[in-house]
Amino acid sequence: MTHQCSVCGKQHDEWPPGYGFSQPDAVLELSPEQKNGRVMETPDFCCIDGTRRH
Repeated sequence: MTHQCSVCGKQHDEWPPGYGFSQPDAVLELSPEQKNGRVMETPDFCCIDGTRRH
Protein backbone atom coordinates (compact mmCIF):
# COMPACT_ATOMS: atom_id res chain seq x y z
CA MET A 1 0.00 0.00 0.00
CA THR A 2 1.34 3.43 -0.86
CA HIS A 3 0.63 6.84 0.56
CA GLN A 4 1.25 10.39 -0.57
CA CYS A 5 3.52 12.29 1.78
CA SER A 6 2.01 15.52 3.09
CA VAL A 7 5.52 17.01 3.47
CA CYS A 8 7.22 16.26 0.13
CA GLY A 9 4.18 15.35 -1.98
CA LYS A 10 5.78 12.13 -3.29
CA GLN A 11 4.27 8.64 -3.25
CA HIS A 12 5.98 6.23 -0.85
CA ASP A 13 5.69 2.43 -0.75
CA GLU A 14 5.84 2.16 3.04
CA TRP A 15 4.01 4.00 5.80
CA PRO A 16 6.20 6.48 7.66
CA PRO A 17 7.56 5.51 11.08
CA GLY A 18 5.34 6.69 13.89
CA TYR A 19 2.27 6.77 11.67
CA GLY A 20 -0.89 6.92 13.75
CA PHE A 21 -4.30 8.44 14.07
CA SER A 22 -5.09 11.62 15.94
CA GLN A 23 -8.00 10.01 17.81
CA PRO A 24 -9.01 6.43 18.66
CA ASP A 25 -11.95 4.86 16.79
CA ALA A 26 -14.18 5.18 19.85
CA VAL A 27 -13.84 8.98 19.67
CA LEU A 28 -14.12 9.19 15.87
CA GLU A 29 -17.45 7.34 16.06
CA LEU A 30 -18.98 10.00 18.34
CA SER A 31 -20.85 12.99 16.96
CA PRO A 32 -19.60 16.46 17.94
CA GLU A 33 -22.54 16.71 20.35
CA GLN A 34 -21.61 13.39 21.98
CA LYS A 35 -17.95 14.42 22.33
CA ASN A 36 -18.86 17.60 24.19
CA GLY A 37 -18.36 16.94 27.88
CA ARG A 38 -17.37 13.28 27.36
CA VAL A 39 -13.95 13.50 25.69
CA MET A 40 -10.84 15.09 27.21
CA GLU A 41 -7.84 15.36 24.88
CA THR A 42 -4.27 16.57 24.85
CA PRO A 43 -1.69 15.93 22.10
CA ASP A 44 -0.59 12.80 24.00
CA PHE A 45 -3.72 11.62 25.79
CA CYS A 46 -7.41 10.94 25.19
CA CYS A 47 -9.99 10.00 27.82
CA ILE A 48 -13.65 9.10 27.19
CA ASP A 49 -16.19 9.37 30.02
CA GLY A 50 -13.34 9.58 32.52
CA THR A 51 -12.59 5.88 32.21
CA ARG A 52 -11.43 4.84 28.73
CA ARG A 53 -7.88 6.06 28.20
CA HIS A 54 -6.03 6.01 24.88
